[in-house]
This record gives sequence, structure tokens and C-alpha cells, in this order.
Amino acid sequence: MNFYDPTLNSIFKDTSQDQEKRTCELCNKTYTLATYRNEVNSHTIRYLKNPKQILTRCLYCFMQDMNTCNCCGKSYIGKPLDYTQSSLISRCNECEFITYKLLGYNGANAIKDLKLAITYTVCEETHDGYCSDPCSEEVLEYDMVYEYPLMPDINEEHISNFMKDPKSLEKNPINYYIMTQAQCNRGSGYCGMSNYYKVKDIRIIKSDNPYGFLGIIN
Repeated sequence: MNFYDPTLNSIFKDTSQDQEKRTCELCNKTYTLATYRNEVNSHTIRYLKNPKQILTRCLYCFMQDMNTCNCCGKSYIGKPLDYTQSSLISRCNECEFITYKLLGYNGANAIKDLKLAITYTVCEETHDGYCSDPCSEEVLEYDMVYEYPLMPDINEEHISNFMKDPKSLEKNPINYYIMTQAQCNRGSGYCGMSNYYKVKDIRIIKSDNPYGFLGIIN
């Protein structure tokens, strides 16, 4: 795709075309470009699979060819995944908010006294000094356990399916919890270093631990 397509760029610079009525080539319904304003802009358009389709398809039909959320299974227009995010798993905005609450140990509908315990093997790129002027860089590897509020619809089958194929694109509520990568947590992140997380084990356990982080286990 070509982000610098002059036709598409002009659409987002000039709102005069927003109310022009168009007919969707798939469902024949009438739509306007104004309906795209909250979903697509000149910054996110570069990440769309077929950006020119906004000229010929209504928002509903256009969304059917977008990213698929690995948590709820719905299509969505999303910004690209990058190293600053807690997970490189595709999540729509609604599911990303649920993940934010879960990783913050604030599961509103969590099952009492049960937790989802995830053991990660962590590869941490670390350094001394400020991120803007790092020194004594080194790589540490260790296992770390987190306990998260257990969502009611999580079961052993979801865990088994995830462990068999962690990179599966199939819908699985376990994906609400998974971290894969994060930027350096020692400062601003300007150093460009990262922490990498690989799931080693997932279990449903009994626990009244109010804190999610259990610590390094080796």
C-alpha cells in the first residue's frame, strides 16, 4: 500500500468531501466518509490493508477486512503493535481496556479466591545509569510468576489450547492476559532496550494474594 497516495491524503486534509453520499460496492447501502472520522485518520491509514476501499465501501463492510481481535474475535481498525505495548497480541480497543484492568489487578467480574497464575521466562535487557546515557549493559534471564484476577469464562481448555500454540490467531480469552514485550522499565525507555516475556506455564490456582506480582522464582 502507498501511504503517500495523493487521493487518500487529500481526503483527510479536506473535510469538504465528508458529507458526499457514496454507495457501498458490497451492500449497496449509502454512506459518507464522515463515518470514518472516528476510526481512520491520516496517521492510521498507513496501517490499513486496503486503504482505498474507504472510497467504495461503507464502514461496516470495510471493517470485515481489518485486523481480528485475538480476544473477542471481532474485526477492528487498529494501530500497529510496537515494542512499547505490553503485548504483541492483536486486541481491539474494548479488549485492550479489559487487559489494562486485568494487568492492573482490577478484574471487576473476577472469581473470588481463584487466580490465573502465569509463569514467564523473562529476558531483560538492562543497564546502569539513565536511559539517555546507559552504561554497563547486560542481559538477564529468569522466571517470574504473576497472579491475575480470573475471568469467569476462562477454563482449562482455553489454557490447553494456548499452551499448544501460543502464536495461534484463534479467539482465546487467555490472550487478555498475555505479555510478550515491554520497553525498558528503568527510566524513559530512550535507551531502546526491552524486556521479552515467554509463557512457561499457566494454571488456575486458589489464592487470596491481593498483589499480582509474586516475584522471581530462580
